[in-house]
Amino acid sequence: MTTTFCDPAQVVNRKSPGKLDDWMRALIAFACCVTFLGVAIGSHLLFGQIDRAVERGWVPSGIVFLTAFSVLAAYLPPAKLSRSLRVAVLLPVVHASILALAWPAWLVLSRFLNDHNSATELVTHFPIATAAGITLVAFIAFVVVVARRRSGEWLHGLTMLALSELLLLGLWLPISCAICSGGRFYWTPTHPLVDDLLGRVLLTIVPPTVIALTFAAAGVIQPARLVAARRRIVAVVGTLFVLAVATRLGASAREMVLYSNLLPMLLVALCVAIASLMLFAAAFAIRSLRAWRAFRRMRRTDGVVADDDKAPALGFEITSWLRGPRIVQRPFAVTIAGATIPVSGAHLVAALPAATTQLNVGECYGVLRAGDRVTIAGHANASGDPFRTSAAPLSGELFIAPADRGPSGFAAVALAMWRPCVAYLLIVVAVAIPALAALAAT
Repeated sequence: MTTTFCDPAQVVNRKSPGKLDDWMRALIAFACCVTFLGVAIGSHLLFGQIDRAVERGWVPSGIVFLTAFSVLAAYLPPAKLSRSLRVAVLLPVVHASILALAWPAWLVLSRFLNDHNSATELVTHFPIATAAGITLVAFIAFVVVVARRRSGEWLHGLTMLALSELLLLGLWLPISCAICSGGRFYWTPTHPLVDDLLGRVLLTIVPPTVIALTFAAAGVIQPARLVAARRRIVAVVGTLFVLAVATRLGASAREMVLYSNLLPMLLVALCVAIASLMLFAAAFAIRSLRAWRAFRRMRRTDGVVADDDKAPALGFEITSWLRGPRIVQRPFAVTIAGATIPVSGAHLVAALPAATTQLNVGECYGVLRAGDRVTIAGHANASGDPFRTSAAPLSGELFIAPADRGPSGFAAVALAMWRPCVAYLLIVVAVAIPALAALAAT
């Protein structure tokens, strides 16, 4: 149980509840710009390799238009929370839509390439959907085993694993191309760009995946150590980022073409990351709805959190940007009509408070404190049982809801997942910058 909770007044004084700091809004705006530039430049370079006599259709320009329209449509309508927060949550969906349109079109048109020697099977026939599905299932199996009996933690572990895999693979890809370019500076049918396809795939995937699996397991099993080590983690990632940019700036023609051929594996990691975010959102919404329905079906009683400790009884902790908030609680009691019910491990029926947008990593926000009015369900009166002679209520599988139950609907889901979404956007930017740096160097 984490005992260091923030003063609610201090948290609210940082910014208005539901609003984001200036640097976060700037990051999200920059991610939107990188998305638009990446789609515009990527479409031009990708479909520009097709023979000019082949009709490309609406796809290249249509994808660029769809990107701009989607970002504006996500930002312009009024919002209960920050508009930037809404854009951060919806932008991964935009990325998924763009990929779903662009990749099938590329597979159809790739047989009309101007230079077939520069395109391997990785970039012309790679089954992204199948590879992403297999990877997602494998990741889920891993985090379920690691999380074990930690209720709901496998979902958070999945987002941590998928996002860290995307970051590490994206930064390792240019470095691996520089370390082992695979042959001479030229390539021909007799001297192919990639002569050992399996070895190249393993060199690209295995190192970042092993590190990502270790990181996610540590985040699920020992989140406190992860918080304590965050500065060292940032330093290591920063070093990898600098190396990735440096290798791309000085990349040879062979390294640049090899990098472009390995991009489908990065797109697989992108698909898995987006899928993990969507799965987290869907699971969170379903579990919240099921908890509300179970809560309403049970007999409910109003009470007050007993004044037995000055520390908050229950709250939310931010342990990482790569996962949603973590519920923390201590044993406490609820007073009902002169009787006292001990509570330990109750199901919280409440959305995240909007003020949690102001929490920093390692901080907690108290939802229930001594003296707060609550509604509980799942308790029973002891009467008629020879082994239960007390007339006081007894606790079973308790559900507890504070008087102020917070936002609902999309706002509740957005409050739970906006940090992993912002982390996803930061990762996408970090992965895209080396690629754009190579274009600037040419």
